[in-house]
Amino acid sequence: MKKKICIITPTFLPKTGGSQIGIFNIAKKLADLKKEFDIHLFVPYSNYIKLDKSKFNFKIHSMPPKLWWVLKFNNKIAFTIFNIYFLIYFFKFKFDFTIVNLAYPTGVMFSNFAKKYKKTPFLVICPGEDIQKNKKINYGLRLNPKIDDLVKNHLRFADYLIALTKGIKKEFTKIGMPLKKIKEINYGIDEKIYYIKDSKSKIRKSLNIAENKFVYFCCGRNHPKKNFKILILAAIELKKKYKDFIIMITGKNTQKLNLLIKKNNLENYFILNDEVPYLDKDFKFPNKKLLSHFKASDAFVFPSNLETFGIVLIEAMACNLPIITSNAEGCVDVIENGKFGLIFNRNDSKELASKMIKIRNNKTKLKYISKSKERIKDFALTSIIKEYRKLILND
Repeated sequence: MKKKICIITPTFLPKTGGSQIGIFNIAKKLADLKKEFDIHLFVPYSNYIKLDKSKFNFKIHSMPPKLWWVLKFNNKIAFTIFNIYFLIYFFKFKFDFTIVNLAYPTGVMFSNFAKKYKKTPFLVICPGEDIQKNKKINYGLRLNPKIDDLVKNHLRFADYLIALTKGIKKEFTKIGMPLKKIKEINYGIDEKIYYIKDSKSKIRKSLNIAENKFVYFCCGRNHPKKNFKILILAAIELKKKYKDFIIMITGKNTQKLNLLIKKNNLENYFILNDEVPYLDKDFKFPNKKLLSHFKASDAFVFPSNLETFGIVLIEAMACNLPIITSNAEGCVDVIENGKFGLIFNRNDSKELASKMIKIRNNKTKLKYISKSKERIKDFALTSIIKEYRKLILND
């Protein structure tokens, strides 16, 4: 008999980030095992109304509107609404297992529900801001003492806690979670969807990039966490030796970097692209336009100050790009402390510039392209789903 699986997430498509893509991949690939699993995904009302449900191979349900807003002001009312809602659905579908995305708010709310009613075994996936915190860059929900207490007091009721990286595993142990509950399972990707048949030459022409330029690519929202300003400081050093390079950054609010770029007379060395929707109109990803930015490039540079799991790094690997990344937690886990890419100190622009110079050497570049191709096999989505299958079936 099929196992009925409940998946709960406080964020979903069409918004796109590591968490949204990660939970979509898990739901889709479990649903592909149609003889074993019947998947029901619960999403916020604000996401639900924007989705064409017919394009998914699993059932999608809406959670009560404004539930997270209520939680901010009154825990008891929010918990009561959540509990009543899921009691109805658990009675209706008789779920066998629950997967919860994010420690807060959903992990906390379902843990409270499970503590009272214990309907199914459940696991909580913690992909970043919900569990990590960094005062220096004002990052992390747990900087709020109320949220910190809720997370610490409720996650212990989960049967399993999914750590995407070793850094997350450390965070779990810091807040007193038992090691036996922690399972290290990263996000996976489907390598095949990152193929694009157009040649690099053709793509560069469409983007107005000369073929003789060495293109460094970076993508993500412009936020202190992403540390994009260090790319400008590195470009100052790089310019002293080379004039034939471009640093292309694609993402939300990247235009705000223009002031610093102009101040340092680097306008000819940067291309700043607005955020490209990760999904196309048919809810397929990655969007061909975003994929073309990867494919037009010679190397991928990721200067982040903090990452849970840099899914964009494995996307760049899937596009056969050599990797230069900061020594931030999450990033070093992906490239195994330099085995599969070049690492620089996230506060050292001169060291970043030296690594950007090093990757220009053809022999070095080919070496790390080969390393990317090797490493991407460890993130095959089929292997990741086998790990979830084992937990669900208690194999």
